[in-house]
Amino acid sequence: MFRGKGFTLVELMVTIAIIAIISTFAVPSYNQLILKKNLDASVRSLTNTLNLARSKAALERRTISVVLNSDSFNTATQLNWMPKGQTILKKPSPVISIQYRMDGTISQGSDVDIEMCEQISGKLSKKFTISKLGVVQSVVQGDCS
Repeated sequence: MFRGKGFTLVELMVTIAIIAIISTFAVPSYNQLILKKNLDASVRSLTNTLNLARSKAALERRTISVVLNSDSFNTATQLNWMPKGQTILKKPSPVISIQYRMDGTISQGSDVDIEMCEQISGKLSKKFTISKLGVVQSVVQGDCS
């Protein structure tokens, strides 16, 4: 008796149908995952830039500025930061500069609240505060409204 090797056409069509059904569920979650990762990367990048500016101001004993939403080159007294991917800076205003004094504190009179959102669906956001002492506090996930 001859026994055929391989798949029949029906088996192949059923397999393709199952893969198509599974992928229709996976693609939206994958897109949401990418947006969340871009938002997380932007928050991490900004906190790293702020911490670098604070330590640089204290070590070099001079004022260091962090300019948000700027893609210029960094200088000895200015660090620039831009969000990654589809992330936008919602709060404070689109262009702001945070200045660290030589003792590591910020020159703004009070705490600075920062909120970042992903701009596709507008549902994911991260909020945190820079205290008067220059420390980034409590990164909280929220809803961009």
